[in-house]
Amino acid sequence: MRYTLFLLLGLRLVVLQGETWIILGPLAARGFRPSLLVPLLVYVAVSESNLALAASVGFLLGYVLDVIGGAPIGLYAFTSVATVALARLAGLRIVTQSGWARAVLAGAFAGLGTLMVIVLLAIFGKGAYVPRAMFRLILPHAVATIVFAPLVFRAAARVSAIASGLVEPREGKSSLAASLPPRRASSGREERRSIS
Repeated sequence: MRYTLFLLLGLRLVVLQGETWIILGPLAARGFRPSLLVPLLVYVAVSESNLALAASVGFLLGYVLDVIGGAPIGLYAFTSVATVALARLAGLRIVTQSGWARAVLAGAFAGLGTLMVIVLLAIFGKGAYVPRAMFRLILPHAVATIVFAPLVFRAAARVSAIASGLVEPREGKSSLAASLPPRRASSGREERRSIS
């Protein structure tokens, strides 16, 4: 169930990642487009024990990104699985970090993923201009991912807590109702007084 929830969160993040053109406007045109999927893949690779399932989640989400984004099939699927594998190798370093240091590592993985895409496009693509034009987008893409990575890590931690049963999923409760203390059970005498 945990990996299914990560997959659903990843699908939601892929859709949000596609909408960043609308949200960020001119910044996105200059390359400041975050990869919301990379921080999730880093979180899954480091926090989960089963590498095969983590790589499967990465493959499926990368494949969805290939299909939705119009990229050559297998391009982002490969880079997603490679990100999971590389994050697992650097796992101890990432787990010991917190806050912005973890976000910087996610940004580094986003930049590395973009570099892998450029290399694969240069090797298997038809034109040589596209990979050269993409080099200037590596740094803005990594910076935008650093900015948004803490939000993705927080969402992934919440999904992990829900899957573990530590936190109840929100079901239409307002934040005010969630912050109120639970109602105490009253004794029979108090109930009789309130009725009469």
